[in-house]
Amino acid sequence: MTNRLTADASATRGFFVDMLVRDIGVDGAILDLVDNAVDSAYKGAASDDNLSQYRVELTLSPDRFAISDNCVGMDIDTAQHYAFRFGRAPGFQPDTRIGEFGIGMKRAVFRLGRNFRVESATSNTAFVVDVNVNEWRGEEGDWTFPMEIVDASEGETGTTVEVQNLHAGVRELFSRDTYASGLLREIADRYSEALRKGLQITVNEDPADSHLHELLRGFGIEPEHQTEELLSGERPVTLRIVAGIGRDRRPVAESGWYIYCNGRLVVKADRTSLTGWGEGDASGETGTPAWHPQYARFRGFVFFTSDFPGALPWTTTKTEIDESAEVYRNALGRMRSLIRRFTSYTNELDREREHAEESDGSAEEPIREAMQRAAFMAVSEIPAGRFKVPDRSTPPTTPPGPNMTSIQFRAEVTRVDELKKALRLSTNRQVGETAFMRLYDQEID
Repeated sequence: MTNRLTADASATRGFFVDMLVRDIGVDGAILDLVDNAVDSAYKGAASDDNLSQYRVELTLSPDRFAISDNCVGMDIDTAQHYAFRFGRAPGFQPDTRIGEFGIGMKRAVFRLGRNFRVESATSNTAFVVDVNVNEWRGEEGDWTFPMEIVDASEGETGTTVEVQNLHAGVRELFSRDTYASGLLREIADRYSEALRKGLQITVNEDPADSHLHELLRGFGIEPEHQTEELLSGERPVTLRIVAGIGRDRRPVAESGWYIYCNGRLVVKADRTSLTGWGEGDASGETGTPAWHPQYARFRGFVFFTSDFPGALPWTTTKTEIDESAEVYRNALGRMRSLIRRFTSYTNELDREREHAEESDGSAEEPIREAMQRAAFMAVSEIPAGRFKVPDRSTPPTTPPGPNMTSIQFRAEVTRVDELKKALRLSTNRQVGETAFMRLYDQEID
């Protein structure tokens, strides 16, 4: 006769809390909370191309951390049954672009401190969740957080997450004069797509500026722009690759591949085998050379988009690519091909330069001349096409156009918003362009 017993396999709250935060840093925890706010902005926007009505404000000090937005908020049913669960409930498909794994907010607040408070309001409901983590982790029974239903303020929607009693390491980080500015730069990189569409994100009241990526185009120079519909399992994923010649060789740190998943930067300026550099025999048909300063003007952008965030090739921290994902392996083959074509162009440019030197300057330099005459175009505006440069044996015949440059400056968010409203514009870039043209017309024309 066999005696059957059961072995207790349940996790303790303390163990779960400690392990949950082990693989994420403070920056990653904060960005998880920004992810939720960006998702909420997209959810409420009438168009994915205009997020200008929404703002996300981060406040950090040695005493507290808070992130507040004026987006659409979280309804009570989502909060009660899904948002505070550890992991996604079976069959639940979140209405999100970035959040997917069901751990971001919980992991973030546990990582930052010992007390957290979440307040959220939709157009007709509002709630508060206030938790002392030390007390909660020592309790027995069902894993629940106390949730209080409060009166919703008319017209005021959004979510605020506040963390107090910060961990010692977090307090030390937030005490550094340079930490907030570094976080601001990280946010500008990670959410450049949302910022470009008008979303306003501030850290201690300083605004994050969209990092506008541009590639050289014109006079026979064309960037690559290809799009392909793929499947991840049974989930559709759109792959878009844009690549070409970036700005001058400095800063070298900006050269490489940039990989986005649903608009969120996952990999930045990568020049390793992860993105196809230095693989196989570089002299063969499938091999690629290792990155070299000779290729410093290379810029490549890979965009994965899907209505199902779990189909995208990223890890739970959203700062690494899952190299084994089928959709990424598909993209990687295309990326290697582009690397080979770009390095061929640099070799042609070198041969053109050498030939010109040997001829005492009498030889034509069509590639160099085209690069001097061409203008930079935003990656988001580049039309579909293949990467190419002028044939070295054929001098450029297109008449020269105006040399272009960019102007960047900072302004108070409230004043920019006032100008947007007065001029009926939707992005900060449009405000700047309009202001420049009006001043030019007034002072020059």
